Amino acid sequence: MAIEKGLAGHWSKRTLVDLAAMEIRAPTRGNRRLEALFEAANRDERLRAWWYMEQVNAGRLGMSDHSWVHVQIVVNIALRLFRLLHRAGVESAMVGDHGMGPRDAEVVIVAGCLFHDTGMSIHRSGHEAYNVEVVAQIDAEHEKRLVSVFRI
Repeated sequence: MAIEKGLAGHWSKRTLVDLAAMEIRAPTRGNRRLEALFEAANRDERLRAWWYMEQVNAGRLGMSDHSWVHVQIVVNIALRLFRLLHRAGVESAMVGDHGMGPRDAEVVIVAGCLFHDTGMSIHRSGHEAYNVEVVAQIDAEHEKRLVSVFRI
């Protein structure tokens, strides 16, 4: 199956999407917890379905890309900014206020990026509030798989 877009870049009703083909990647620089988070997220069918629906709703409204590609771009930019700031001596809140190491902060940043637009799977208007509702649907088993990266 392939992801197809119409003439104006909008997703058509005939769009076929291979959810398994969605894969978020970014340089992990040997951060095993970050690698584990990417593995867990990329295996997660519910998360990939949310990314797909984000784009469906964005397409209906004539908005720019909000698919998993958007998520990957956001992940890469956020990691790059964090690493540049860290190298310049700027301490993140996760490190300074919560006692995490920089590699754990990378995991928190990426997790935020992975979920930052999940509310778009419901509606654009108020999607920030819907984020909380969507993520609240994560059951205990699902949460255990995603949070297990901190045990590495």
